[in-house]
Amino acid sequence: MARIVCGEAQQAAADGVAIYPDGAGRPEWSGLLPVRVGAASSGEPDAIVVLQGPPARRFDIHCHRPAPMFTFEAKLWAGWLVIGFGDRVTLVALDDGRQCEHRLDSYFSQLHATGGALLALSGMGIARLDREGRAVWQRSGLGIDGVIIREIKDGAIRGEGEWDPPGGWRPFALNFETGKLLEPI
Repeated sequence: MARIVCGEAQQAAADGVAIYPDGAGRPEWSGLLPVRVGAASSGEPDAIVVLQGPPARRFDIHCHRPAPMFTFEAKLWAGWLVIGFGDRVTLVALDDGRQCEHRLDSYFSQLHATGGALLALSGMGIARLDREGRAVWQRSGLGIDGVIIREIKDGAIRGEGEWDPPGGWRPFALNFETGKLLEPI
């Protein structure tokens, strides 16, 4: 079982992915040749993601500047290593290493895999990605400082967006296939 390490917090993860936001003092990955993800940079990475394998692989995450930084998340999904960070989601194909990068409308907040699709949540909306790494749709205007999914059922995504922080949440409903609003916000 892998661990996802974010600052001092540790959380168990069954998918064999570990995130090291500070990149310091982790000898178990220091000998792995890194794959660069994100902005071109000659500096130190903002985070390091280690796929514990076999084979073990290391991905150095370089955030685009000036991208907002809220959280990092990495998970294995449909033959991809998916990494959310800054204002982007990057999919790295496990078979050939190709990368598909998607810019979000705001800071990245969460990944949600369901029904053959991957939903990338941001501070203002949701993007739906398919198994080929392509954006199917992107819906903005669901909030201004956070979007959460409460339920995906009967072809609808139901959730809430924060409009008046802290705590001013309003519900929304989207068509899962098209991303169109089913109910006004």
